[in-house]
Amino acid sequence: MTEKLIRLDQKLQALEKKKEQMETKLALSFLKKTQKIVGEEFSLSMVLVILDNVWALASEIQKQEWEKSAPSFRSSLTNSTGKKTSPASPTHHQG
Repeated sequence: MTEKLIRLDQKLQALEKKKEQMETKLALSFLKKTQKIVGEEFSLSMVLVILDNVWALASEIQKQEWEKSAPSFRSSLTNSTGKKTSPASPTHHQG
């Protein structure tokens, strides 16, 4: 019985590691796509400011359309308890 629990724990740890690797891969993909769109002026803080402003100015209909078009990304932003993670608050990039 103890061996089964140990194997189960090892499998859970392996799955957690795989999940982290997949999340990292998704984040890197998002980062590369964002860099390609923004170009040479790219900075993480600038992208967050742009995203924050666009979201704030968008109509509810537009937000719903965005949410419908990206269900897989939206679900990747939820943690294991089913609650959405809060994005980092944007800061202006000086430079």
